[in-house]
Amino acid sequence: MTSIPFKYSVQNILMRKITTFFTVLGLALVVFVFSSVLMLDAGLKETLVSTGENDNVIVTRRGAVTEIQLDRQRERYFRFLRSPLKQ
Repeated sequence: MTSIPFKYSVQNILMRKITTFFTVLGLALVVFVFSSVLMLDAGLKETLVSTGENDNVIVTRRGAVTEIQLDRQRERYFRFLRSPLKQ
């Protein structure tokens, strides 16, 4: 089995400048996006750890995707906490 000479590979890169440019651009974009996501994740974790409290929690109902969907339940819960019938 014979291998492709290195000279052929270099010559191919120099001849196909546009293809080479877009390949390098695509790889750089992937590295940029991946590193940005990792940095965002690390920053969010650091922020939540430094500003969070151990007893601060939000309980969601089954099927709730966002906190906005909890407004009615939250109002009902706080009304229950303020009610005089609570034991």
